[in-house]
Amino acid sequence: MLLENGADRVWIDDGAVAEQIRAAGEGDYYDKVLELVGEATLADSLRSVKKGGIVSLVGKLSETEDLEKLHLMELIPSGIKLTLYRGTYEDFMSTPLDAVLTLVKQGSLKLKIGRVLRMEQIVEAHRCMEENEAEGKIVILT
Repeated sequence: MLLENGADRVWIDDGAVAEQIRAAGEGDYYDKVLELVGEATLADSLRSVKKGGIVSLVGKLSETEDLEKLHLMELIPSGIKLTLYRGTYEDFMSTPLDAVLTLVKQGSLKLKIGRVLRMEQIVEAHRCMEENEAEGKIVILT
């Protein structure tokens, strides 16, 4: 989905994505990195951008440390920018879902549906998500 929407390359961070980039002969590091996992892989993402690069932390999928407990000044290399977004309930409720659905219907926003489960299977849905078995968006039917 990221590639289809303009990303140059997608790396799965195993804790050493900076080394993966170097080993793949991709040349210099990236200008921008979108960090979707959270604190568990943040330090590695910060090592994956070149001087003047930006890491945007927008997700928290890991169950590890809280951002507040990290020593950010020690993690952020000189010349690298870190931005972060943490939405609130109000932010979520003000999301223009109709506009998003219109983009999906038009084909402008492509979403991969991984699993379709019923509300009674919500525990299974969480298990799939936590164990990286979703293979796309998980849809819950009521």
